Amino acid sequence: MQRNDVIQSPVTALDSGQYSRTVNTGQVIGTSKSSIPVVGGKETTWIKITTYPIPEP
Repeated sequence: MQRNDVIQSPVTALDSGQYSRTVNTGQVIGTSKSSIPVVGGKETTWIKITTYPIPEP
């Protein structure tokens, strides 16, 4: 998560107040959900990171 390409990937502000970015990890990290048409059930290197602001702990 600290690679430059991840840090510099575009961030999208969502209507919910959250933020989202989609990143190619460069290595297989799991299998996509089987119900996704065409690509479901296949290995993937992509992840979607969704975050939201929180108060300082």
